Amino acid sequence: DGTKGFLRKEQYAICLCMVTDGTIMASALGCPNLPAEGPSVASAAGHGCVFHAAKGLGAAQLDLRSGEERSIRVDQEAANTYVESYESAHSSHGAHSQIAERLKLQPPLRMDSQCKFGVVARGQASLYLRLSDREQKIWDIAPGTLVVEEAGGQVSDSEGRALCFSLGRTVGVRELLASNGAIHGQTLEAIAACRP
Repeated sequence: DGTKGFLRKEQYAICLCMVTDGTIMASALGCPNLPAEGPSVASAAGHGCVFHAAKGLGAAQLDLRSGEERSIRVDQEAANTYVESYESAHSSHGAHSQIAERLKLQPPLRMDSQCKFGVVARGQASLYLRLSDREQKIWDIAPGTLVVEEAGGQVSDSEGRALCFSLGRTVGVRELLASNGAIHGQTLEAIAACRP
């Protein structure tokens, strides 16, 4: 995931998950350029991390440099930062900005790939917005969804409904968000208030 990020030598991810009868059972996000520690999301080639989760067993992050693994949890009081797609064709930066202004969030961290889910899961951002006019593909969403949920966060469509992973190629929605849970309800209200 994140071919353009790969070509720019920035963020990309190798993502896998197992879905059984519409339930995500296990997933992994290999993020080779995402630093395992610190406030930066700048490319750190060869010093990245792997996020993994199993249904009901939590989420963890493996540091590719040191080999150390640690459990991860969203930060209920995370910095007022959000993350969004680097490519404006993947989501509406303008709509995100309006929502962020209502929530008094700092300017976004922009990156490619499902690394965005990992950044929320480990508490580096409180929110990932993906408001698009395109149907969301299951392979772009399912692996990261389980990582966030098993880290204590929440993932839904823009109306607060759970995503559906039994529809085949898509998850049946164009708009979704992943959050630390604490900001989820406020974000849904802000999305509704920003609608034309």
